[in-house]
Amino acid sequence: MQPVTEADARGGTLDKRISLGLYVLAAVLILVYHEKLLAVLRHMEPGAGALIIMFLAAVAISLFPVIPFGLVAGIIGATFGFWIGGWMNVAASTVGAALMFLAVRSGISKQGRSYIERIGLLRSFNQLMERNAFTAVLIGRMIPIVPAVAINAYAAMLSIPLRTFMVATVLGKLPVMFLFAYVGEQLLQDWTRIPVVLLLYAVYVAGIYGIHRVVERCQSRRGRT
Repeated sequence: MQPVTEADARGGTLDKRISLGLYVLAAVLILVYHEKLLAVLRHMEPGAGALIIMFLAAVAISLFPVIPFGLVAGIIGATFGFWIGGWMNVAASTVGAALMFLAVRSGISKQGRSYIERIGLLRSFNQLMERNAFTAVLIGRMIPIVPAVAINAYAAMLSIPLRTFMVATVLGKLPVMFLFAYVGEQLLQDWTRIPVVLLLYAVYVAGIYGIHRVVERCQSRRGRT
């Protein structure tokens, strides 16, 4: 195995900077043209072509935190209905999460980990995340206000296996993405049902968190005995 030379290290750093620059450029373009993009998606008629375009657009938007994914997920639900729209949302957001996770892990995971380890408050939090990786990612996915990109990048910088990340991501995204699809569909039909559904979802998330706390306490008691 040949040692890594200084030139190779410089080349790797340059590649990462170029990749970061392209990422920022794409994010800026989406931000500038987001109104036109959303308008195009809103006026699409259901069909195979629209399905492919909306899916690819949803994957792209999930990678760049400049447009709330819920907006696109709602448009997909309004266009394709609850079931097809819900599964499209789950698939697109999961593909985007996997791409972001792999990009960060192969690119800046070591630098990112060394940086967050310097912060004392995060050090213990990182260890807690790694010990309860599945639960942490699962609960994070169920709370719509938690930025998905932050979860993807943070998990990639920690020692969380890809399989654990993906399973927790899919299970956590299922209720959220179908909720977005339902809200989008009902806005065109009977919007009065939406508050009830949101309330039920809030109860659902609170229940999941309550179960997690109970399990956590039971495990801590077993550890003491």
